[in-house]
This record gives sequence, structure tokens and C-alpha cells, in this order.
Amino acid sequence: MKTRMLDWFMATMAVAIIAWMMAAQTTSQGTPSVNVLDIRQLELQPRLWAAQEELPSSVRASIGLTNSGPDDEAQPEDPLASVEAIASEVGAQVEAQYAWSVAMRTIGAAITIALGEDETGLRLLYPLTSDTDLEKTERDVILGLLQIAKGHKAAPIHRVNAHLKVLGTSEWLRKRLQERHLRNTGDKAQADQLGTDAADMNIGYVGAMAATVLLTGALALLGMLLLLLFPWLSGVLRRRGHTGLAGTCSPFETGHTFRVLAAWFLFYACSHTVFGLLMTLLGPPGANQVFSIAAVSLLHGGASIVLIQTFGRKEHDSRSLGECLRFRFSDASGGIFAFFLWVVMGLAVTLAVALVAVVVNEQILGDELTQQSSVQLFAESRSTSDLLIMLTAVCVFAPVFEEILFRGFLYRNLRDRFGPWLGLCFSSFLFAIAHVDMSNLLPLFAIGLAFGYSYERSGSLWVPVLIHALWNFSTLARILSLMGS
Repeated sequence: MKTRMLDWFMATMAVAIIAWMMAAQTTSQGTPSVNVLDIRQLELQPRLWAAQEELPSSVRASIGLTNSGPDDEAQPEDPLASVEAIASEVGAQVEAQYAWSVAMRTIGAAITIALGEDETGLRLLYPLTSDTDLEKTERDVILGLLQIAKGHKAAPIHRVNAHLKVLGTSEWLRKRLQERHLRNTGDKAQADQLGTDAADMNIGYVGAMAATVLLTGALALLGMLLLLLFPWLSGVLRRRGHTGLAGTCSPFETGHTFRVLAAWFLFYACSHTVFGLLMTLLGPPGANQVFSIAAVSLLHGGASIVLIQTFGRKEHDSRSLGECLRFRFSDASGGIFAFFLWVVMGLAVTLAVALVAVVVNEQILGDELTQQSSVQLFAESRSTSDLLIMLTAVCVFAPVFEEILFRGFLYRNLRDRFGPWLGLCFSSFLFAIAHVDMSNLLPLFAIGLAFGYSYERSGSLWVPVLIHALWNFSTLARILSLMGS
């Protein structure tokens, strides 16, 4: 009786703290803010336009693009057809989403001026000239941009570029602005060299973005095809003996599922709160936040293993934890070749399911998804050591420990009690809740379903672990390509 009361006390405390964390996150999301990903998204269309302008006219015509010179008529349905349309879109986006932000108005103006669309840039800058609350650096930058747009020499061009760098703009944008400045001063040779450098840099950037989009698209198509063929594939797999977890029972104490889960969520909630306070006390963000994410991830993983070993194991079960979890390559149904097929197919299905969930989620919320804090922190990381720490935390610690707890232990126990489908739904819901991210709850739930089903069909925990790791890595790779790293 006392034990049961303690379990419910831990669960109640965990729910209360996590509810408070979610409420605090929702409140903070309601406060307008700008991060480096917003800035690079604003630069994306102008950079695509600049890249396609470097293509030979024959190539541009063959892929349906038009020249934007004075003797050519742009196709209005083509979003990259004219620089005027691109600049207008940037200006409209800033006015609609970031009118309150001095930084985004300045960056939007810098982008349009770099493209030669001075009228749009001036329209974004003029409201700032009457703002009496601006700092001197901000005023110098606005003055410099106004001078460039009006065809004059920008006296503080070094301050303009230094400030734009601090804000998080790309080197391509800063080179294009400096090129405009040099042309205004009559230094054509140096301006041409800067323009060539910016163009070369941009072509590499767009190539990386294109490769990422093509690979993502190919995997998404494969995932959609697999989902459409699901009934037929299931029958084929059963006939060939690829049963996965079918016919197996959980090797863990199903009666202690609630205790392990309640204790872990309580530890999770408390550790997040404590580390958040510690990072606040230690000073400015940056390396502290990177270390915090890695340390918390490792602590959560260690806690899950300790709790499973202490309360989840059956008495007199001498098998290793890895054997109980089916955390071995040999546990995969069909051998080593089939193992890699499970991973590739699982990643494709995860991507397809996630894309559908994102579309549905955006329809429900009426807005685009917010990026998780770890993704934003990764985008803002400047040093190689920070990037490596984040990669280790997100692509090693998180996949291994989360899959051990939510699939290896929780799903196996819930599967025995409620059946495979309800077990998948319950474990995936708790997996989504554990990320404490209300705006991404539905996509996280869908991803959890895909991870859990890959475990059910393959029979090896390594399969969802690797899919999870590749999924997280692909997210970070997309961020790196967007950042131009």
C-alpha cells in the first residue's frame, strides 16, 4: 500500500512539474523573438535567385527559368523569375512577421539592397530612422545601409558588416553588401572580385541545399510507397518468417512499469529544472547550454538504466540487459542484410509519417512549427567542440537511452498488457510528452509510432536506435546546409 502511494506521489509530482515546464514554454513561445534560423530562412530565396542567375542562359531556359534582364519578360508564376519579386517577398515577410524587430528590418533591408532593390530596402529602413531608442551601433548600421541604397559611399561599412555578422547573417550577404559599397565608390575591380567570391560561395551553398532536398524527397517518396504497400508487405514478411517481436513476451516486470515510469519522469523534470537554474546562475548562454544538454541527456539515460535494472528486472533473471532488450544485431529478423534494409525502410517511413504529421499539425495550430531548443542551439554554435558535443548528445545519447526506455522497456511491457497497437500509441505519446514541446507534440508522436513499429517488425532494438540517430543527424545536417556550414 505504501509503495503504491509512493508511486502515485512520484507520478503526481512529475506531472505537475512537466505541466509547469510546458506552460512556461508556451508562454515563452508567445513572446516574439528572432533566432539565426529565422535569418537564414529569410536569406534562402534571395540566395536561390542569385545562384540561378549565375547559370548560363541556355541552362536556365532548359529548366524553365527566365532571364531577368531588361529585354526579357519574366514569367509571373515562377517565384525565381525576377529580382523584384524576390525583394518584394522579403519585404512582405518582414512586414508581416517581424515588423516589431529592428534586427529583422535591418537584415531584410540589407538583403534587398544587396540585390539592388533599393526601394524595398529604403521602405524597411525609414521607420527605424525615427526610433529614438536605437543604440549607436544600430544607428550607424542603418545610416550605412541608407547610404549604400542611395548610391553613396557607406562610411561605416566595416561596422555594418560587423553588426550583421553578430546578428547571424551569412558571409554571402555581407560580401554582396560590400560589393555594392565598392561599386558606389568606383572601385570596380575589387567589386568584381567580391562579386565572384560571393557567387562561388553561393553556388556551393545551393548545391548542398539541393542535395539535401533531393535526398529527403527520395526518402519521403520511398516511405510513402512503403506505407501504400503496407498490407501486401506485411503478408510477405509473415510468410517469409520475419515475425519480429510476434510471439515474444516482455522479459521485464510488467507490474513495475508505472513505478519505473513515474520515477524516471520525476527525475527528468527535476533535473531539467535544476540544470536550468544552474545554467542561469553560471552566466551567459553558449557553452554552458551545450554542456547542459549533453549532461542532462547522459543523466536521463543513466537514470533509465538504473531504474530498469532496479525495479524492472524479474527476480532470478540472469540474462544481460542487452539480451532482455533485444539490443543485439543478431536479434534482427532476416540477418545482417535485412537489418540494414529495416533501417533504411524505417527511416523512409519515419520521414513520410513525420511530413504528414507536420502538415496536419500546421493546419491545427495555424502556424509553422517552432524548432526545438537543441536545434536552435546547434544552429547558433560557433566552435567545433560545441558542435561535436551537440552531435554526441543528439545522435548518440538521445537515440540509445530514449529507445531503451520507451521502446525496449516501456513498449514491451505495454504491448503485453494492451496489445501491439495500443502499446505503440501509449509509448509514443509518453515519448512525445518527454520532449516537453507542445507545438511539436503530434509530429513527435508520429515519429515515436514509426520507431516503435520498426522495433516490432525487426525484432532488434538496434533498428529504432539507428533510425533515431539518423533522423536526428539528418535534422542537424539540414540545419548545417541552411547555415552554409
